[in-house]
Amino acid sequence: MLGESVRRRLPARRARAPRSGQGRSRPSRRFWLIALGAALLRPFATGYLVTVFVIFPPQPVAPAGIPVPALYGQTVVEAERKLAQAGLGRLQVIELPNPVTPEGDIVAQSPLPGQQLRSGADVRVAVSSGPVQVQVPDVLASPRSAPVTGWSEWDSRSRAWTA
Repeated sequence: MLGESVRRRLPARRARAPRSGQGRSRPSRRFWLIALGAALLRPFATGYLVTVFVIFPPQPVAPAGIPVPALYGQTVVEAERKLAQAGLGRLQVIELPNPVTPEGDIVAQSPLPGQQLRSGADVRVAVSSGPVQVQVPDVLASPRSAPVTGWSEWDSRSRAWTA
């Protein structure tokens, strides 16, 4: 065989005796991978700690506030009474048309129920003004062939037809 002849020509491999003062072998590949990972992790960890504790320190905890009561479906008088009992400020009222909710009932509030406010802070509410009232022309009283008169142009300010 060819392999045998080559093997005979090569000198026999012998285990090297450690030189004087060198009792260690070469570090393994695993050692270098772990050392590289640690070398890359150290600057990241340092930067993270500096960012979290020095640049953006934790905010001080604010004292607990007063929870806002639920005001939906109540009248303005009832809502003002509830806010006074809770130690909050006045109501800021806006009227909005709502086809479902009766006129005078609260349909929205800000801040929402359960959120906390400082003592004396105001609460904004939207009160229903009832369904939208639209004026419809009387088309049944006029003859079918006659055009509807009285509505000449669209007023973009009031969003209604004007005469």
